[in-house]
Amino acid sequence: MLKPNLRFRSLVKKINQPPWLILIACILAYGIMIPWLGLYSDDWIYLTSFHKFGTEGLTRYFSTNRPVWGLIYQLTLPILGITPWHWHLFGFFWHSAASLSLWWLLTLIWPKQKQVALWAGLLFAVYPGFVLQPISITFGHIFLVYTAFLLSASFLILAYQRPKNFWLFTFFALFTSAINLLCMEYFLLLHLLQPIVLWYVFQEQISDFRKRLKLVIKAWWPYFLLFLGNLIWRTVFFKYQTNNYQYLFFDRIKNGVGPALIYLVKTMLKDWWNTSIGAWINAFRLPFDLPGSNFDFVYLVISFCAVVFFFYFIYKFSRNLQSEFAEKRDLLQMLALGAMALIIAGGPFWLTELDVSQIGFRSRFSLPFIFGVVLVIGSLLQLLRKPRWLVSLVLALMIGLSIGYQLQIQNGFRREWIVQKNLLWQLAWRIPDLELGTAIFMTEMPASHHITQTILSSMVDWNFHPVSSSQQMDYAVYYPRELLNNLGVSLQSSEYFQYDHLGAVFNGNINQNITIQYSKDDTLLLSCAHVMSPIVDVNNPYLSDEEKKVASLSDPGLITAINVFDSNHLFPEIFGHEPEPTHCYYFEKADLAYQLRRWQLAIDIYNQSTILGESNWIVTELVPVIGSYAYLGDWENAYTYSIKMATHNYYPVSSVLCSLWKVLDIDTPDGLKKQEFVTAISDQFVCQK
Repeated sequence: MLKPNLRFRSLVKKINQPPWLILIACILAYGIMIPWLGLYSDDWIYLTSFHKFGTEGLTRYFSTNRPVWGLIYQLTLPILGITPWHWHLFGFFWHSAASLSLWWLLTLIWPKQKQVALWAGLLFAVYPGFVLQPISITFGHIFLVYTAFLLSASFLILAYQRPKNFWLFTFFALFTSAINLLCMEYFLLLHLLQPIVLWYVFQEQISDFRKRLKLVIKAWWPYFLLFLGNLIWRTVFFKYQTNNYQYLFFDRIKNGVGPALIYLVKTMLKDWWNTSIGAWINAFRLPFDLPGSNFDFVYLVISFCAVVFFFYFIYKFSRNLQSEFAEKRDLLQMLALGAMALIIAGGPFWLTELDVSQIGFRSRFSLPFIFGVVLVIGSLLQLLRKPRWLVSLVLALMIGLSIGYQLQIQNGFRREWIVQKNLLWQLAWRIPDLELGTAIFMTEMPASHHITQTILSSMVDWNFHPVSSSQQMDYAVYYPRELLNNLGVSLQSSEYFQYDHLGAVFNGNINQNITIQYSKDDTLLLSCAHVMSPIVDVNNPYLSDEEKKVASLSDPGLITAINVFDSNHLFPEIFGHEPEPTHCYYFEKADLAYQLRRWQLAIDIYNQSTILGESNWIVTELVPVIGSYAYLGDWENAYTYSIKMATHNYYPVSSVLCSLWKVLDIDTPDGLKKQEFVTAISDQFVCQK
């Protein structure tokens, strides 16, 4: 039996291998938070298109947007299902595979530069300029393509380093090249680095320039034809190539070549800064924006441990230095390859004038730059010839703090998932059933950077009606501002509108809608989903002008229920078991009971929440309580809760109360007591007659 010291040395020896170190970096950066992450952004559309509308829906979605890439989704979606952690493991696997593929490629090109290859692989794994890893279905498939690009160069090299298996490796090289070229445009131009890689690989065999050039041409011509054929397909035969993004730079050239070139140079310099130095500046920004947060402690512990861990192993690995001549030549070549990669990486985005950034959803455009960035950083650090401990410390800080930064990003996604789940559960409680073809107008999602109205439409449509026999969506969600400004809807009575969600189409009628207010804005203290009343909420001070317009058309009668305590469908594989009742649960059920004119039940639900300590109903959540008391003839309590509603809000709600009491005055039997309290409310809040 090994002594503890010998066991530790044995473990260190096993860990001190590049693949293990790169895998550990990926686990720390992307694996820890997987149990708490959900589904985000376009991932909802992919799942909905396939699981509700079948392969036809998925084909339709990708028909104008990378159809070959869509074929891979046809394979993966049936296998991995709808459980979020399956997809996060999928994304983690392909991010790790791309990182390991980069390390392997560099060791094949420069066998003596194992140290820099390790550095590049580690920096690639935790690169802080990309902040969308939790959108795992989308970016798992993108990293699959990235891996294909890196493997294509590796197999191309192996075809000539191992001639006995030439045709096998050539097949793999062509196959992975085709995946990269045909699936998407992100890494399209990086394919042009292959002949440069071959040039470096053949340098040991052939020193003569002409002979080496002929060998490179002979080796690469099939890959060039593949590249050329792909360009012809994209520009001539694929009519949707510019369906989403136009070649705006060509339009700029028409207005003047000189200004266009100046604009291009400025854009390239900006993007190179953002994807290199700017990206790593993010990693060194501390996250302490939430004082006392438990996450701050987790961030500090993991970041510190990661810095110490990688300093130890990078320093230990760096002891085997190469000869000065061989090292300098290889490093200069590595630096040149990285620089060339940066020059061509942004081509697709510069032509379409897309903003390359390390912030939010635009950080996806930084992906092609990572290859060049990590090569330049690794080669420069080695060329500087600083003390081994100092270089190891710099790298350890970059890696460890980048791991911490990725954890910050994922913690933001974790909080966003909580918001999503809260909203969907509240809608399920409030809307047990909804007439098919209903449009849902909703206030824009707060504290969320990855939920558009199209995403919300997919979430609600699929969860509330999982099966469809056509390519028509049963429900769709729209933000009023988008509806009025971008869809050309004027909100005229009986106005029909249509919106293409790519995977399916929604046909709506303005007369068939409900409007929902949902906010987690702590300054407004709005926390539950509110189905708007066309009479009461048209004067709601919390709504924008656009939201008031759609609220005036809201028809809560489209919501039906046999039992108030029924709930709509939510996938347990995604959302888990129904959460324990909170005050929002009681509000949604009381509001539903009030809509169904079951007034005593609405009051009983409110009283039950009070008994259970969930009585912190806020803002307009007291409307169903006030209304229920009034319809039951208990005008004292209706008045009391009206005063309570008015005195516990930051903003005046007199307009809502006046509208509510006007309805109650009309809909309830006349009486002296009623008139006494109606007059009191009217006088106190200066209601218009």
